[in-house]
Amino acid sequence: MEYEITPIISASIALFGVFAGSCASYFASASIKKKEMAHQLSSEFARERRQLYSQFLSESNSAALQALTDKSDANVRLQKVAGLLSQVQLVSSDAVYKKAVDMFEILINMYSVESAKDTDKVYADFRELFVIVARAELGLRS
Repeated sequence: MEYEITPIISASIALFGVFAGSCASYFASASIKKKEMAHQLSSEFARERRQLYSQFLSESNSAALQALTDKSDANVRLQKVAGLLSQVQLVSSDAVYKKAVDMFEILINMYSVESAKDTDKVYADFRELFVIVARAELGLRS
């Protein structure tokens, strides 16, 4: 009788080993997939923020240059920048948003002051501060 139980025990141990190995493989694979998905989402979010910040800078620069020469379409230009500023508020850190607001306020002053040439240097300084903070948030080197 002892001789007949040994194959059953061996088969049971082998079956348990296969089951345990399969479970370990499944959970390891699931963990890797979860980490890959989190990294992919993080990368996509950073890419979208980078694109938004670039668009905000582009529209702000365009509006600032226009303020130096022609203020006739100030409402349209400032409205575009204000829309982008709202988007920046939704996705950025407080530091980046604060610098963007500072830039926007200087931009408004450029359109409201008779001599915008006095504020263009101030705008450039605030623009540079925004870029520094945005690059830090995105993890880009300076």
